[in-house]
Amino acid sequence: MSFAVRELNKYQIPSQESVTYGITAEEIAMTCEVSFQTACRWKSGQTTMPPTARMLLCADLGCIDHAWTGWHIRKGLLISPEGWEISVNMIMGVPLMRQQIAAYQAEERKLKDMAAQPEADVWPEWVFEQSA
Repeated sequence: MSFAVRELNKYQIPSQESVTYGITAEEIAMTCEVSFQTACRWKSGQTTMPPTARMLLCADLGCIDHAWTGWHIRKGLLISPEGWEISVNMIMGVPLMRQQIAAYQAEERKLKDMAAQPEADVWPEWVFEQSA
């Protein structure tokens, strides 16, 4: 690996012990698509787990892009470093929410402009004559 590539990827992959803690060997085997025996050897520390398998198990998106460090994917949810959870369906609704917000903001601007209009007694008499 060249120096430039190593310099760009500063993400630190968690240790084998930390990523396997609290995860069963069955889950490790299913997630990493390895045999149950291999997963057992990884979990016990008998065999060193490849870095890519540790990346999969920690589910931290920082291993893909440094800007997403601390964000996780668990049970179909995107979880922020602060613990906020969002589903795929909620993410798909973001463009609609943006459109709704823009519509509300446009309506609010119209209402504010209406409030800024002068009262009828301020208008000259000829305005009312022409509109009638």
